[in-house]
Amino acid sequence: MMDSTGFSGSDFDIRNYLDILGKRTKEGKYICPNCGGHNLSINKENGKYTCYDCEDRPAVFKAIKEKAGEWKDFSESWKKPLRPESTKNFLYLNREGDPLVKVERIDLGDGKKKFPQWRWDASQKRYVRRLTGISREDIPIYRYKEVRKAISEDKKIFVAEGESCVDALWQLGIPATTNIGGAGKWQKSDSVDLEGAKIVICPDRDIKGIKHTDKIAEDFPEAEWLYAYPHSVLWDRLSKEHGADVADWIVEDSLTAEDLLAAIEQQKRQIEVYSNRSSKKLENKSDGADDSSPKVDFKPRHIRWDKSCDSWRIGPGGLWATIKFLREELKL
Repeated sequence: MMDSTGFSGSDFDIRNYLDILGKRTKEGKYICPNCGGHNLSINKENGKYTCYDCEDRPAVFKAIKEKAGEWKDFSESWKKPLRPESTKNFLYLNREGDPLVKVERIDLGDGKKKFPQWRWDASQKRYVRRLTGISREDIPIYRYKEVRKAISEDKKIFVAEGESCVDALWQLGIPATTNIGGAGKWQKSDSVDLEGAKIVICPDRDIKGIKHTDKIAEDFPEAEWLYAYPHSVLWDRLSKEHGADVADWIVEDSLTAEDLLAAIEQQKRQIEVYSNRSSKKLENKSDGADDSSPKVDFKPRHIRWDKSCDSWRIGPGGLWATIKFLREELKL
């Protein structure tokens, strides 16, 4: 079920924890249990809340639960459910509505899957293997005709990664689309197909998903965002791939269209990813966000600047790895 913050997986209502938050300020705000700022705003009518200092609702949720002694790490680990052996076809019609491409999803039952692609052969009146002779820009977005109709009706279009996610959204009555080929394959022609649309971008919860949706967002700076399992701590330590997606979230939490619409976020989150093999940082942050971290000549993977509390945070390398690094760096 969806709770009043737009987070799922609990019956959390911040209005039941006002005694933990203490007295309000003269401006009617509470002290944020996450960052300590005096800028936590709570809507007494519907229970929605935002801290305008840290702007990190998942962290506020966790901090309140910890203070109440109720915190359970809902998402410390997550593994995509195995699909049974099955085959499903997804059809890409051309912009006139005629057969063009078929994508076949073959689940092998062990977590592995294949996606062979087929093209329509008009002379044989059947699909044949490979897309020989078809240019990428001639392949429209998935469910193109339905999407264009929804755009004409001024409906929001959800852009997800993968046809299964799109179909799951349509089953709830939510117009959605994706590009052929999955993550990293978004093309300019796909953006053109969405001309005039109000976009809600739905990233998969993994590094590939963030990079993929960053690319889409370049053409849609006004897009809104929908993060599957929005309270999950795993958004702070993404796996390379195979992360949760909106279809997983819909099924696991039995979500409705109203639940999803209530969970839409106006701004792109700031998401920092530190690889265990390098100090490379990938950022997914709101337009105009500034880098307020101290300027230093090194960027170890073991520590990172936490803007919400203006301090360094120990990263995946652990405390002793950080101490060792600093000793070497400072020649202690």
